Amino acid sequence: LIVSNPPYVTEDEYESLDQCVRDFEPKLALVASENGLEFYNRILSGLGSRLNEGGSALFEIGASQATELKAMAIEHGFTSPEVLNDLTGRDRYLKISI
Repeated sequence: LIVSNPPYVTEDEYESLDQCVRDFEPKLALVASENGLEFYNRILSGLGSRLNEGGSALFEIGASQATELKAMAIEHGFTSPEVLNDLTGRDRYLKISI
């Protein structure tokens, strides 16, 4: 099992984050380039060699990134990426299983 919460906030989103987030989390831990997808692309490119058969990876995602990340996972050779919701019903997690 691999679990990751990479930076996924865009520069524009960062400016509108609640002050309690901006003031207490380093920007480096929140913001990613490539429309917030930079680290997912990097992680997905090496994920296949890191997961054993029957293994899974779970990633926290931005609520607006689900469609793009599922497509990205498929481009990297993962056949059945799933998007899971958080307790408020928003798309919040990407699950990849082998």
